[in-house]
Amino acid sequence: MICNAFNYASFELDQFYKTEKYQLYHLLDDRHTEAKGWEERKSHKEDCIRDYICNSPETALISIIDLGYDLKRIGKLEYKVEESIGMAFNCAYNDKDVFLKAVKYYLTKWDFNDVLYPPVIVSKLFNFLDDEAVREIIILANNVIINNWEFAYYYELPEELIDAEKCNELLYFFTEKSDSYITSSPLRRLEFLSKYEKCDRDIYIKACEIILKKRDYSHYIIHLYFDLLFNEYNIKPDELVSKFGNNLELLSSIYLEMFFQNGFDYSGKYLVAIIQAYPPMLDKYILCYKENRQILSNNMLERLAFLVNLDNYIEVFDRIMDSLLEIPFISMTISSLFDNHYNSKDTIFTDKIVLWMKHYIELYYADIEK
Repeated sequence: MICNAFNYASFELDQFYKTEKYQLYHLLDDRHTEAKGWEERKSHKEDCIRDYICNSPETALISIIDLGYDLKRIGKLEYKVEESIGMAFNCAYNDKDVFLKAVKYYLTKWDFNDVLYPPVIVSKLFNFLDDEAVREIIILANNVIINNWEFAYYYELPEELIDAEKCNELLYFFTEKSDSYITSSPLRRLEFLSKYEKCDRDIYIKACEIILKKRDYSHYIIHLYFDLLFNEYNIKPDELVSKFGNNLELLSSIYLEMFFQNGFDYSGKYLVAIIQAYPPMLDKYILCYKENRQILSNNMLERLAFLVNLDNYIEVFDRIMDSLLEIPFISMTISSLFDNHYNSKDTIFTDKIVLWMKHYIELYYADIEK
């Protein structure tokens, strides 16, 4: 009986391996390929997917989406298959009708976090269709993903199609709360707003003001939009300050809000640039630390050490210490501001720290409250 049961199970398993759905999964998963190296594996997978689509162009891409959806629904959608779904859309791009049909199907069906990168797909839609037709497709998207696709629409909108009405539509988009569904998404670059400035020169500031208000319901969305503002590979500190012009209070508020995110301005360069251009930022920064020090790491305190790069750093550090010592039961010494900087190879940096410490001790050595 055991042998019969085993033989039956083996037969059933063998039949399963022969099903079209498993064969498709095997193609998309690609873990058993004999190709070596990332480039060779990618090229081999693209060739296999292209052949699969060419053999049945009307249904192949739909089958791939359905398989991805089923795997996502049971929590088994792995990166290799996600990557393959994107490749499948790239392979279908040469057939306009197949591509458009698949995009519409994906948008209406997919109610999880996106596995496609919307800007890439939307840019291709603009190659096929006019503005209104692209918009009609975008609004088909499920509520879970529609914010990603609407953002991609405005991100990829050709500059020659931008007018005052489009600027107003974009600002209205930023006010919408459809982004409250987002739990995972690529970071959003705000540099694209520059192409809208010809119709509204203040649109960058207006957009940032609207986005900052989203902190009322999602710190994640704040991170999504503002994280790259404080990335030197994206924009330098002095460029960012210049971008905000006379709206540095807004920039300081964005900076302080970002402190609730991890991995932020470890070099302290943005803090230095903002305080140099907008001195009230120092008091706002210290107040933020005082009010949130129970939930913030010591990184916020340690980052103040970089203010030695200011011309008036001695005066600044005097103010910092005076403010911090007002905190009841705070456990710190003068040197605790610089715990992570003693091994710095920048001798000018360390010399300035020592010079200020000597100044402060000489000034207050007889003051028991210090």
